[in-house]
Amino acid sequence: MKNFAKECFSDLINLFFPPICLGCKSPLISTEKSICVHCEMQLPFTYFHLDKNNEMIQKLSDTLKIHTATSLCYFEKDSILESLIYHLKYGGQQKLGEYFGELIIDLIKSNELFKNIEAVIPVLLNSKRKRRYNQVTVFEKKIPAYLGVPFVEGYLFKLKTPNN
Repeated sequence: MKNFAKECFSDLINLFFPPICLGCKSPLISTEKSICVHCEMQLPFTYFHLDKNNEMIQKLSDTLKIHTATSLCYFEKDSILESLIYHLKYGGQQKLGEYFGELIIDLIKSNELFKNIEAVIPVLLNSKRKRRYNQVTVFEKKIPAYLGVPFVEGYLFKLKTPNN
């Protein structure tokens, strides 16, 4: 009975103040989290988790001994993804980080390439910029928790070289 009352109260609140999609600002239905299905379908997924010799592995394997690597999406200017990243970085929408973490987990959970992972290491693009929190950390902490491996921060960051 307690859960029923809680659900009714939540539904009443959502009737007057519905949760909105952070991508397109349309109301979310009860099964959607953070973004609507329409916006999720527009995300430029990399599908690196399906390729054991993907672009990310090729770029990182010169400097690191790695087994596998993945990235969720390609960045595209003026896209839904750019808007979502903005909300994550500057809008304090940490629930988006959790949402992205859940997306990655769904993609890798049945993939043999990710069965023997020893650690999850975030790749920081700018180590000088300080924010209230590291938005990458929010979603990447979900991944090692799911895989049962350590999360190793501060190991990788982009170095400025004369060619950059």
